[in-house]
Amino acid sequence: MKRKLMCVALAVVCALTLWGGGLLSKDAYAAGSSIDTPVEIYQGKYDDYTERDEARMTATSSQVFEITDYKADVYPQFTDIYTQDNPIVQIVPRELFTHRGEYFYVGAEYGFYVDTRANTEAGNISTVFVFDIESDLTK
Repeated sequence: MKRKLMCVALAVVCALTLWGGGLLSKDAYAAGSSIDTPVEIYQGKYDDYTERDEARMTATSSQVFEITDYKADVYPQFTDIYTQDNPIVQIVPRELFTHRGEYFYVGAEYGFYVDTRANTEAGNISTVFVFDIESDLTK
């Protein structure tokens, strides 16, 4: 059963990649510290992020949004605001934007791929790809 679920998740990832960017595919800039030591990722590490399809606008906010609404509705409101964290850090852990490397994580409701690399103008630049997971365990 787990193998079938992983195959479905992999098929979804491949389909979204071929489809042209999925739910989120955007470069994000981080002006904070740039750390060249990669983050160690293991199964279950980011389950607190990926266990539901909604996130808070900020860590201290009670206002929530669906992850599928981020690109169209949430991101445009924060494109040039650098005084606070962009709400993407409620979907993808902030440390993945400050530690350079490539990261891939599959959770219960969604998964993400982050490629964080050096940028001479802004410290780091990250390419972010978030994909929604839908599973049907009745078959």
